[in-house]
Amino acid sequence: MPHITVHMMPGRSEAQKQDLTEALVKVLQTTVGAGEDSISVEIVDQPNWPEYYRAEIAPNLERLQKIPGYTY
Repeated sequence: MPHITVHMMPGRSEAQKQDLTEALVKVLQTTVGAGEDSISVEIVDQPNWPEYYRAEIAPNLERLQKIPGYTY
């Protein structure tokens, strides 16, 4: 604990994904006191972002900590 899953449109390089992972780990360590060994990060490329948004984001806006400023 904690486990973070990041869903995003494809196109980011492996280096960008690694940088994102490292940044998320650091933030979790400083904000919630998680040890590095307890953190897991998964990055999922979603090939059809509008479809993913309509199926997973739009119906669940009330549980999001940060709501996007766009819609599909």
